[in-house]
Amino acid sequence: MPSETHRSIAIADKNPVIRTGLADIVARDGRFVMTAAVSTGAALLDLVAAQTVDIAIIGWALPDMTGGDVLAELKKRKSQTRTIVYT
Repeated sequence: MPSETHRSIAIADKNPVIRTGLADIVARDGRFVMTAAVSTGAALLDLVAAQTVDIAIIGWALPDMTGGDVLAELKKRKSQTRTIVYT
């Protein structure tokens, strides 16, 4: 479990190269704990429902939904996960 000073991060992107690169950057930063890197919005939503994710970094175009769809679902679920969406 991440401590108060270590925030858990999950990544969602359709491109495995992007997922791997972002995960590597996060893993090298001592302030964060890399939780998971997934390829779909549904997988990210399942992850957030199953465990605490402090920050989600997601690509706008996922295979199953857009970043906007993910944001809407997180809001609907009243998720505390802060989300960064990039294009």
